[in-house]
Amino acid sequence: MFKNFKIRRSQPEATPTLLAVTDSPSDRALLRRMVESAGWKIVLAADLEDALGICNSQAIPVALYDRDLQQVDWRQAVERLAEQRCRVILASFVADDYLWDELILHGGFDILAKPFREDELLHTLRFAWATVMKSLPYAPRIV
Repeated sequence: MFKNFKIRRSQPEATPTLLAVTDSPSDRALLRRMVESAGWKIVLAADLEDALGICNSQAIPVALYDRDLQQVDWRQAVERLAEQRCRVILASFVADDYLWDELILHGGFDILAKPFREDELLHTLRFAWATVMKSLPYAPRIV
């Protein structure tokens, strides 16, 4: 009776996208190279307002926010980006348990230590993407 009924997740776009919020030209170039080599798309924003505008125009599953940006306190930035339903990764030269606890308290996902290392970046992105995929609703599909 149910042999033609399968449950599957609704599919997001095939290529995951990272929104990187940083004003450092060297970080931007490094992130672009690492992220694109892993098959992801990257969208760059120089500040929180640009990032929120991008989030309003397209679905962004994962965002990386540079803690060193001076325009807005990182806590407020993380909260506002998390409201857009994306996993927020905080890029920081400091990566300790206290900061991680505070990040989680403000809706963030994880910390990525600077300077960026490709293996750590890709591991963090893949883990964030896996949680995005796991959180998608199930949808019935008739084959």
